[in-house]
Amino acid sequence: LKEAVFTGKITAVNGAQITLPVAVSLPGGPGCYLEVLSSGQRFEVDAARSSGSRITLGENAPLAAGEVVTVRAHWTVDELTQESFAIDDRVMVFDAAANAFQTSTLTAEGWTGDFTGAREVMPGEGLMLQARGEAVVLTFTGAVRTGRFSLPLKAGAQLVGSGFLMEQSPQSLGLTQDKGFTAAATAAEAARLRLWEGDFKAGAASYRSLFHHQADAAAAWVVEGDAAMLDQSQEWIIEPGQAFFILPKTDLPKHQEP
Repeated sequence: LKEAVFTGKITAVNGAQITLPVAVSLPGGPGCYLEVLSSGQRFEVDAARSSGSRITLGENAPLAAGEVVTVRAHWTVDELTQESFAIDDRVMVFDAAANAFQTSTLTAEGWTGDFTGAREVMPGEGLMLQARGEAVVLTFTGAVRTGRFSLPLKAGAQLVGSGFLMEQSPQSLGLTQDKGFTAAATAAEAARLRLWEGDFKAGAASYRSLFHHQADAAAAWVVEGDAAMLDQSQEWIIEPGQAFFILPKTDLPKHQEP
């Protein structure tokens, strides 16, 4: 995470306006968001309507005085790619509403295409990066999230990532039946996961697909087509920082990592 602009308790709440105990200076450039440490909920900050100790959010927030929050700026594509990519390399983001990728290619003028390098990357939003020539090494430094992480999900495919920099399993991410992830006898009827094989093997260009399988009273994440139906629910199949496709069967607006 970027360095916090503010972390502490809210003094007062009036609709979309939050009063902090001290004046803060919002950075220019990328927008900022307010995150509630106890729930992981996030709200966009309206910088133009914020001043001093008063932060105006883009919507009314169900917050109360005394809650601990943090305010941080978003990362941008330029910042995340760190000038490490070469001409003709690509960055792709997934438009869940259109069920299609948006693509930007690096040119002499910067990232060009469906978005530019100034595009903000939301917390929990995944990217697909394509280095066409030489391998790219990215090094990130910053703060580690210490509160909860909220990740609202829609029915259907979306490319997301964990809020915490560690190996994850379907169970550690909270992808369980009691959290709303449908289990069924067939993949078509169940919640699904897709992992890009290129994250595990250079040059691979396919997906490893899993679904939430229901067998008798038990539910387990299994790889589609695995005759043995081995339970992958507690396997560390998602690497730190790896994006993955999640396909719930229903909207899960209150989903958060355990």
